[in-house]
Amino acid sequence: MPRESIRERLLQEIMASLAHISKQAGYWFDITPEKVFRAERPYRPEDLPVCVVWDGDEVGSKKEYGNQQTALKLTVEMLVSLDGGNASQIANRAIADLRDNIESGDHTIDGLADDLALSNATWGLPEHGSGIVAVAVTYDVTMSSIFGDPTTQP
Repeated sequence: MPRESIRERLLQEIMASLAHISKQAGYWFDITPEKVFRAERPYRPEDLPVCVVWDGDEVGSKKEYGNQQTALKLTVEMLVSLDGGNASQIANRAIADLRDNIESGDHTIDGLADDLALSNATWGLPEHGSGIVAVAVTYDVTMSSIFGDPTTQP
Protein backbone atom coordinates (compact mmCIF):
# COMPACT_ATOMS: atom_id res chain seq x y z
CA MET A 1 0.00 0.00 0.00
CA PRO A 2 1.40 3.42 -0.93
CA ARG A 3 2.45 5.72 1.89
CA GLU A 4 0.91 9.19 2.23
CA SER A 5 3.18 12.14 1.42
CA ILE A 6 4.62 14.29 4.18
CA ARG A 7 2.37 17.08 2.92
CA GLU A 8 -0.76 14.91 3.26
CA ARG A 9 0.17 13.69 6.73
CA LEU A 10 0.84 17.28 7.82
CA LEU A 11 -2.61 18.39 6.61
CA GLN A 12 -4.26 15.52 8.45
CA GLU A 13 -2.46 16.51 11.67
CA ILE A 14 -3.60 20.14 11.34
CA MET A 15 -7.20 19.05 10.74
CA ALA A 16 -7.15 16.74 13.76
CA SER A 17 -5.75 19.56 15.91
CA LEU A 18 -8.46 22.03 14.85
CA ALA A 19 -11.13 19.63 16.11
CA HIS A 20 -9.83 20.30 19.64
CA ILE A 21 -10.85 23.97 19.64
CA SER A 22 -13.50 24.19 22.34
CA LYS A 23 -14.78 26.59 24.97
CA GLN A 24 -14.04 23.92 27.57
CA ALA A 25 -10.36 24.03 26.53
CA GLY A 26 -10.29 27.84 26.92
CA TYR A 27 -11.08 28.90 23.36
CA TRP A 28 -13.81 31.32 22.25
CA PHE A 29 -15.48 28.83 19.88
CA ASP A 30 -16.39 25.14 19.68
CA ILE A 31 -15.12 23.15 16.70
CA THR A 32 -15.82 19.41 16.45
CA PRO A 33 -14.37 16.94 13.90
CA GLU A 34 -17.49 17.17 11.73
CA LYS A 35 -16.96 20.95 11.55
CA VAL A 36 -13.47 20.72 10.00
CA PHE A 37 -13.46 20.65 6.20
CA ARG A 38 -10.80 20.42 3.55
CA ALA A 39 -10.75 22.63 0.47
CA GLU A 40 -14.54 22.99 0.45
CA ARG A 41 -17.26 24.94 2.21
CA PRO A 42 -20.24 22.55 2.52
CA TYR A 43 -21.79 24.21 5.55
CA ARG A 44 -25.08 25.85 6.38
CA PRO A 45 -25.28 28.96 8.55
CA GLU A 46 -26.73 26.88 11.39
CA ASP A 47 -23.57 24.70 11.31
CA LEU A 48 -21.25 27.58 12.25
CA PRO A 49 -18.58 27.85 13.44
CA VAL A 50 -16.61 25.73 10.97
CA CYS A 51 -12.96 25.49 9.91
CA VAL A 52 -11.71 24.94 6.37
CA VAL A 53 -8.13 23.90 5.58
CA TRP A 54 -6.67 24.92 2.21
CA ASP A 55 -3.29 23.67 1.03
CA GLY A 56 -1.69 25.91 -1.55
CA ASP A 57 1.44 25.94 -3.60
CA GLU A 58 4.48 23.97 -2.53
CA VAL A 59 7.73 25.50 -3.75
CA GLY A 60 11.13 23.87 -3.68
CA SER A 61 13.49 26.10 -1.78
CA LYS A 62 16.68 24.10 -1.27
CA LYS A 63 18.29 20.89 -2.43
CA GLU A 64 21.48 19.50 -0.99
CA TYR A 65 22.96 16.11 -0.19
CA GLY A 66 20.00 14.28 -1.75
CA ASN A 67 17.44 16.14 0.38
CA GLN A 68 14.74 18.50 -0.87
CA GLN A 69 13.36 21.33 1.24
CA THR A 70 9.99 22.80 0.23
CA ALA A 71 7.74 25.56 1.49
CA LEU A 72 3.97 24.98 1.55
CA LYS A 73 1.34 27.73 1.80
CA LEU A 74 -1.27 26.53 4.29
CA THR A 75 -4.41 28.57 4.95
CA VAL A 76 -6.93 27.82 7.66
CA GLU A 77 -10.27 29.62 7.64
CA MET A 78 -12.86 29.87 10.35
CA LEU A 79 -16.37 31.00 9.53
CA VAL A 80 -18.40 32.24 12.49
CA SER A 81 -21.92 33.57 12.99
CA LEU A 82 -21.99 37.19 14.14
CA ASP A 83 -25.10 36.67 16.30
CA GLY A 84 -25.50 40.44 16.48
CA GLY A 85 -21.93 40.96 17.77
CA ASN A 86 -19.20 43.25 16.49
CA ALA A 87 -17.57 41.72 13.38
CA SER A 88 -14.06 42.96 14.22
CA GLN A 89 -14.17 41.67 17.80
CA ILE A 90 -15.53 38.26 16.75
CA ALA A 91 -12.96 38.03 13.93
CA ASN A 92 -10.11 38.82 16.31
CA ARG A 93 -11.31 36.11 18.70
CA ALA A 94 -11.47 33.57 15.85
CA ILE A 95 -7.97 34.53 14.65
CA ALA A 96 -6.70 34.14 18.22
CA ASP A 97 -8.29 30.68 18.52
CA LEU A 98 -6.74 29.52 15.24
CA ARG A 99 -3.30 30.92 16.02
CA ASP A 100 -3.30 29.50 19.54
CA ASN A 101 -4.32 26.06 18.27
CA ILE A 102 -1.85 25.93 15.37
CA GLU A 103 1.12 27.72 16.91
CA SER A 104 1.12 26.41 20.47
CA GLY A 105 2.85 23.21 21.37
CA ASP A 106 4.76 21.33 18.70
CA HIS A 107 5.93 23.76 15.98
CA THR A 108 7.07 20.81 13.88
CA ILE A 109 3.51 19.46 13.61
CA ASP A 110 4.36 16.05 15.03
CA GLY A 111 7.81 16.11 13.44
CA LEU A 112 6.50 16.58 9.88
CA ALA A 113 7.61 20.21 9.42
CA ASP A 114 10.97 21.90 9.79
CA ASP A 115 9.38 25.26 10.51
CA LEU A 116 6.01 26.97 10.74
CA ALA A 117 5.75 30.74 10.26
CA LEU A 118 2.65 32.94 10.18
CA SER A 119 2.60 34.95 6.95
CA ASN A 120 -0.87 36.55 7.12
CA ALA A 121 -4.01 36.83 9.23
CA THR A 122 -7.08 38.59 7.89
CA TRP A 123 -10.85 38.75 8.14
CA GLY A 124 -13.84 39.87 6.14
CA LEU A 125 -17.57 39.56 5.65
CA PRO A 126 -18.15 37.00 2.88
CA GLU A 127 -21.51 38.47 1.93
CA HIS A 128 -22.91 41.76 3.19
CA GLY A 129 -25.81 41.10 5.52
CA SER A 130 -25.11 37.35 5.80
CA GLY A 131 -24.38 37.57 9.53
CA ILE A 132 -21.14 35.63 8.99
CA VAL A 133 -17.55 36.68 9.50
CA ALA A 134 -14.71 34.76 7.85
CA VAL A 135 -11.13 34.79 9.09
CA ALA A 136 -8.06 33.25 7.49
CA VAL A 137 -4.58 32.59 8.83
CA THR A 138 -1.89 31.63 6.33
CA TYR A 139 1.35 29.90 7.21
CA ASP A 140 4.56 29.10 5.38
CA VAL A 141 5.35 25.52 6.34
CA THR A 142 8.86 24.31 5.55
CA MET A 143 9.26 20.56 5.07
CA SER A 144 12.13 18.27 4.09
CA SER A 145 12.08 15.03 2.16
CA ILE A 146 14.45 12.73 0.34
CA PHE A 147 14.78 14.14 -3.19
CA GLY A 148 12.38 12.24 -5.42
CA ASP A 149 10.51 10.69 -2.48
CA PRO A 150 7.92 13.06 -0.95
CA THR A 151 6.89 10.40 1.58
CA THR A 152 10.23 10.05 3.37
CA GLN A 153 11.95 12.55 5.64
CA PRO A 154 15.76 12.69 5.71
